Amino acid sequence: LRAAELILRESKTRLEEWSRLKGDDYQLVLAGHSMGAAVATLVGILLRERRGTSKFLSTPLCFAFACPPVVSRNLAIACEPWVLSFVYDLDCVPRMSVTSLMTLIGEFHPVDDDSEFSTKESVLLYPGGRIIHITSDSPARKGLMPPEDCTKILVSPRMIESHLIGNYMEKLCELAHSASSQHRDVPFSTAHSFQALKDMIQRVGINEASGSPT
Repeated sequence: LRAAELILRESKTRLEEWSRLKGDDYQLVLAGHSMGAAVATLVGILLRERRGTSKFLSTPLCFAFACPPVVSRNLAIACEPWVLSFVYDLDCVPRMSVTSLMTLIGEFHPVDDDSEFSTKESVLLYPGGRIIHITSDSPARKGLMPPEDCTKILVSPRMIESHLIGNYMEKLCELAHSASSQHRDVPFSTAHSFQALKDMIQRVGINEASGSPT
């Protein structure tokens, strides 16, 4: 949260300048991977909480890749109209919170309620928005992922490798390549990743004009 607040303070002048220049003809898009995804989500929440600002500043979209759990269940739901969180394969980071770590420790070493590893007083956190799970299949497949699936760490040899941003971009390219016939003979590129994002926005019905999540 402090990082998000710092980014907003340091970019306040530039954002306001863009808002004056672009008006309501453009939309602010936030994106990040891993911790950057968490910060992007929180920056979006802070911007949407601000009343009386321009549409450009108060209605951002956010694409969060491998976002760690950073918001409550209620806030995660409130972010669904404008945040898409992506989870690739068995990536451990979107599933890694204090609660899930303590639960994992408890599976190997049972603890009582008075232990420092007890989850009795812990609060469940989630990635923000709608969660899109991307499989490791070739070609890749995608589907909505229940937030509850991000409350348990899946131990696997692939849990660390799945976190790499290259895997996310590669599979997004595959999804775009298979979804659009006009790109079938074109090498994968960044353009395909954006095409895949547009396709997902249409399929899950993300609302670009939604109001504040609060």
